[in-house]
Amino acid sequence: MEEGTDRVTSTRRKPNKKYAFSKVPFEYDSDDYENIPGLTRPWDEGFLTPVFFRRDALLKFEHHPNYEVKFASATYGTIYSSEPAFYISFGINENSLLVVWLGDIAKLPETEQYYLRSENVPSDHHIGSEFYEGQIEVKFTEEAPENRLFRLRSELNEASRSSLGFPIFQVSSEILDSAILVRDPIFDTKTSRAQVAQALNDVYVESLEAVQLKKHLKAQGVDVSNIKGIKLLKQLMITLGGSENLRELMKPFYLIYDLRVSQSHLMSTDSRREKVNSVSARLGMDDKATFPEIYEKLREALHETLTVMEATLKGRPS
Repeated sequence: MEEGTDRVTSTRRKPNKKYAFSKVPFEYDSDDYENIPGLTRPWDEGFLTPVFFRRDALLKFEHHPNYEVKFASATYGTIYSSEPAFYISFGINENSLLVVWLGDIAKLPETEQYYLRSENVPSDHHIGSEFYEGQIEVKFTEEAPENRLFRLRSELNEASRSSLGFPIFQVSSEILDSAILVRDPIFDTKTSRAQVAQALNDVYVESLEAVQLKKHLKAQGVDVSNIKGIKLLKQLMITLGGSENLRELMKPFYLIYDLRVSQSHLMSTDSRREKVNSVSARLGMDDKATFPEIYEKLREALHETLTVMEATLKGRPS
């Protein structure tokens, strides 16, 4: 200030310390470990150094036969290995980067570590997330209903893999992007309604594994030539001897699709309101229901449907 300059010059040199956890030369910033609260461990120095990756790195583990990826929420999950047996947690930060602790990465086979190194990016120092809150701050706040829903989606996929040999829903970067947007709109505006409705449809309707479902149903002797989308899922439940009231079980998927149409398509105000009223009526609500109220009721109905589907799959011999 005395010299009248608008900047500060620092002569500090970054330490760029490296910790002896892996032979693979991962890129990370020791300043993160030294300065982010809760990470330093005198007895295990460097273990909790955050290492950042392009999020697509996660997809290999999602599709690898020796690994399972389970999501506690859209931004916090765990990678499980069957051979050798271990698990490591991960987070997805606000810049959509995958975050894993350096010490946990060392548990992976060296070949997998080299794979991760190819997706390694410089630290953006953004570690604030459900991953950090759960792992370091041990926050046991009430879980958001959207997180419970997405975790149930992940558990349903696990049950499907075990029972049928494939997941019912796809997991991709685009799906994860959309999952983060599935939230009760803070501001009830046309833009936020369209965004939430589209994201809900992307994650729970458009992401159905249509190719795998058709292949499985065809093997069961079902004619799938004129079946697609939600009807494939309904036909699967029929072959599994699912809920007696299949129309009611599948209803949330159709309502999600209709809600997306009502918010995303160019239509007159009257037509839009008519479509929304149709959704609310099928949910047992009157035509005065607001979008947030409809969204909440629909989310609850979808949770019930996914719960029944998971129970049906788990009751089927693998």
